[in-house]
Amino acid sequence: MIDQVSVLILGCCMSRDFLEFQNQSAIQINKFVSQNSFHLLFQEPLPEDITKLKDYIPWKTKWNSSCFELECTTNLDYLLRNYKSDFLIFDTYNMAFDILEIVKNSLKFYLTMSIDLCENKTALIDFFSSQGFYTRIIYSEEISDYMLEKSIKNISSLIKQYYKPHQIILNTFEMAKLYTCNDKLLNFKNDFNIKKINKIMKKSNNLFVKYLGDEIHLIKSPANCIANSNHKWGLYNLHMIDEYYLYLLECFNNIVNSPKKDLRRIKIRFENIIQKKYYRLSYQMGEQDYEY
Repeated sequence: MIDQVSVLILGCCMSRDFLEFQNQSAIQINKFVSQNSFHLLFQEPLPEDITKLKDYIPWKTKWNSSCFELECTTNLDYLLRNYKSDFLIFDTYNMAFDILEIVKNSLKFYLTMSIDLCENKTALIDFFSSQGFYTRIIYSEEISDYMLEKSIKNISSLIKQYYKPHQIILNTFEMAKLYTCNDKLLNFKNDFNIKKINKIMKKSNNLFVKYLGDEIHLIKSPANCIANSNHKWGLYNLHMIDEYYLYLLECFNNIVNSPKKDLRRIKIRFENIIQKKYYRLSYQMGEQDYEY
């Protein structure tokens, strides 16, 4: 157990959901920022008319629309300054989002192609076309190594103004290739998409270590990560089995209680637990085909 600590989370649900396995009175989440591309964290607040898009898209949840609104109105400096916490937890999944470029005369700005915007792409384009904007999707794999490193260098520089290395936790997970379903291990079919996103995250993780320094805390993904078809948010490559979240939680607690703890031993122990429990299940190709 830990005494109460506060956290700022920049990333996806993989860097937040494991905290739900902890006594919530011990952890205060000051802010959780998700579905916002890290490449856009320095963008100035967008024109007020753009926020009208919030009422134009059929968002899956109120949370999703709030993520969009946050991207339109804030930037990284605001978040780091106004939600200063004991620890910063982040991951690089948000480096893998596609980006929508929006142009009208001398006005140019960008939006993260979140899941909701991707699923309502036609309505999104129509919204901007009706206002005389030209739009173009910049796919994540098209972003050059130079631009990737430039973004990470700038982000790291700002983070270091607010956090010491021992306060920074980088969650370096991978997307799962397998998932459990009815006592079987099934294979996700979107193998190309998994490899693409994992490649971007791996490259981004290495660059963050380069610019933040190797004294920050790294929580590494178990080699045999598995998704859970019965996850409360549904089946997806980042909705994991409970043992994965328990692994993340134990790493977090050890970082808080004893910063010099060797997390490698925890990783090996949970890899063995997962191997014994799940790899006895029958294996076959899955029918699921979830695209980013």
